[in-house]
Order: sequence, then structure tokens, then C-alpha cells
Amino acid sequence: MVGRVLLESIVANALDDANVPYKLESEYSYLEGVVYNFRADFVIPDEISPKAFIEVRKSSSRHASLYAKDKMFSAINWKGKNHEMLAVIVVDGAWTAETLKVMAKVFDYVVPLNRASDVAEAISAYIQGDRSHLKWIINFSIESANLGDM
Repeated sequence: MVGRVLLESIVANALDDANVPYKLESEYSYLEGVVYNFRADFVIPDEISPKAFIEVRKSSSRHASLYAKDKMFSAINWKGKNHEMLAVIVVDGAWTAETLKVMAKVFDYVVPLNRASDVAEAISAYIQGDRSHLKWIINFSIESANLGDM
């Protein structure tokens, strides 16, 4: 828990330095998704009109693929509902190169902790209208199969 708080405080400081408004996970109820509503570590600027979310994760190479699957589904869930929202994951620890490559197909930014200030600047530019920072739009929906026609 101490490690998580430390990692998130580094990201929070980078956002503060870039004047990016945000809410921490503990400051809001949920971020609406296609399948479920849950909270990200950071939502920018808020859960009502989200422009970006950030997840912060430390991993070992043994657990990297499990964390990646979980976090990628969260990103697909949230970006599927909020089509123009940036998805960011800030990573620390021993992530495998293959896992990072796969996550980069869903997240707009997969960055190491030491680049938190760079991603904060990119988010700042995005919320000010620079759409070049949005890399992925995810179309994901669930519809009734209308079983009455059978």
C-alpha cells in the first residue's frame, strides 16, 4: 500500500506541475463504462465529463500479463463508453516487453513512472484541444439479441 501511495503521488505531482485538473480514485464514485462502472486511479478532469484516465501499476514479470489483461479490459470498457477519452497507464517494475507492446494497442500512453511529467504535459495539451494525443478510439457496445424472433 505504501508503494502504491508513493507511485500515485509522483503522478499527482506531475499533473499538478502541468496544471491538469484531476480527481483521485477516493474522490469520486465511479467512471461509467460499457460493462461496468468502476474507478480509475485518476480521472481527468472528473467523472462527469472525463477526458482521460490514468492507472498506475507496479508489476513483476510473473504478474505482468495478469495485470495487463485486467487493465486493458478496464480501458476498453471506459473508452468504449467515452470515445474520446485518453487511456494512460503508468508502469513501474519488471514488465515484459511483450506485455507493454500489447497494452500499447489499447492504451494511448504506456509510460514508465520516470516519464510521468511527459504524459502530464500530453494530457494538458489534449484537454486544451490538441487531438493529436488521442491514439485509439474504441467502439465497444453490448446489445440485446432480441430473442423474441426465434
